[in-house]
Amino acid sequence: MIQTPIGTASGAPAGVVHKAAKQLAHDGRDETAIALLIGLLERSEKRLTLHERAHVHADLGMCLWPRGFMANAREHAERVVALAEQSDDTEARAAAVFALGEVSYCEAAYYDMKGLAESMRLHERALGLHRDLEGRSYEALPLSRIGVIHELQQRQKAAQACYREALRIAEERMIQECGPQSLGIPNCGCKPEVAIA
Repeated sequence: MIQTPIGTASGAPAGVVHKAAKQLAHDGRDETAIALLIGLLERSEKRLTLHERAHVHADLGMCLWPRGFMANAREHAERVVALAEQSDDTEARAAAVFALGEVSYCEAAYYDMKGLAESMRLHERALGLHRDLEGRSYEALPLSRIGVIHELQQRQKAAQACYREALRIAEERMIQECGPQSLGIPNCGCKPEVAIA
């Protein structure tokens, strides 16, 4: 989340606008989220840190691709990677590479399956960066996508191994955040970040 208290046209700090946009996207209100993120970049980008800019561009790219704006999504994702590579923030680089990997995956899945090799390379790099960080909670995201790519390439055993590891990591995170009872109780309030699709 953005911490820099930069006012926007509404007077809200940049961090609040960014958080609101992420929640709107999560709730399926991508058009409003896109408008907020574009407005935030237009008004405040030069005053945001590299880490903050990378996250805003990543979120914007992730809102654009499901709506069919693949070229725009790739442009933002590539910009995120370029920004993140300028920082020494491994977490920002991992998030940026993951975002570009997701755009690459969508391009391959919807337009040309030849692009799966690029997506695999990017997700494997994101996984490696996440493994360099303390804690394993975000490894589940690239692992699950790597599993999907293996499955699309008819490598079922490799896919299942990725899915199992992603699920194990997500469960570990859930236990850390909510306690061991969370695995047996529906609607415990925790949402593991595993994207098996």
